[in-house]
Amino acid sequence: MGSSLRELLSCSPMGLRVERIPTFGDNYTYLIVCEDTGEAAIVDAPEDAGVIRRVEETGANVVKILSTHHHPDHSMANPKLAEKYGAPVLGHASDSGRLPGQTDGLEEGDTVTVGNQTARVLFIPAHTAGHIAYVFDEAEAVFSGDTLFAGGCGRLFTSTPRATSPSPSTPSRRTLPRRKSSSASARSARTPPPTGTTPPRPR
Repeated sequence: MGSSLRELLSCSPMGLRVERIPTFGDNYTYLIVCEDTGEAAIVDAPEDAGVIRRVEETGANVVKILSTHHHPDHSMANPKLAEKYGAPVLGHASDSGRLPGQTDGLEEGDTVTVGNQTARVLFIPAHTAGHIAYVFDEAEAVFSGDTLFAGGCGRLFTSTPRATSPSPSTPSRRTLPRRKSSSASARSARTPPPTGTTPPRPR
């Protein structure tokens, strides 16, 4: 991979380095690395080869695998990656039995640490009934899967528009970082898939 493309696919917001790894021609997996400790997490991985290659290139120490939802184009590689790195697979508690390789269930208000970086979990049942987002407030980064894109929201499969509305009693828990993160909804800047390829669905 050329240096200019690598720079385009990497950013370092406030101590959290975000490596974007193209998958399936029109999607991204994220390798997020705490720059202070070298600990890392893999977010939404449908393919393992490219992720493993990037981990080796960066020298990161993978300690967690994070999934925003159970759809295969975000999770198929979980079991292989979990076995290789001895890492737990985290997703929403309701995705137990649907999310490949899941070992830990999360609920809104839980926190997830990667090195000295902390994400809070938002339950955002829109694209799927068990969809969550990981919000790293200090780093001003959010990983929102297929619920939130730069140009709007994702399609609703197993939830309703009403479910996306925040509860009046918990507004502070649903705030997002002020600055738009390049890690959020990165597929909005994707290029078309190569001719003749069909990325897995649903999305």
